[in-house]
Amino acid sequence: MPRRDRLVMTIKAHHICRYQFAVDISQGIVGRITLWGEGSQPVGEIVGLETGQHMPPPRITGDLSHATTFVGADALPTLVDVLRHEKDVFMRIDNTPPGFVTIKAGVVELQGDVQLLG
Repeated sequence: MPRRDRLVMTIKAHHICRYQFAVDISQGIVGRITLWGEGSQPVGEIVGLETGQHMPPPRITGDLSHATTFVGADALPTLVDVLRHEKDVFMRIDNTPPGFVTIKAGVVELQGDVQLLG
């Protein structure tokens, strides 16, 4: 009988402690938000692309310690507003193909093989 490898779907939620917003108009990038958890290394980036530009899928590291996700430029003001005004903001990284990154304020609901990180 052939062996079937089991796909392990993992979710990590990083509590966002600080962020930096930068404007970069090169290569169609109109803004970038870098996110940090409690450590010294960034846990994520949100890249705003010009309207009409192709949105690539998120880039997620194998251990889910970092993700880069792409959004339309019109979403950046709302994301900065959430980061500025909400108390508990989380970046949820899910490696279920094709990969998902969610920014959420408040309580984060997690299912499956879950790790909650500060």
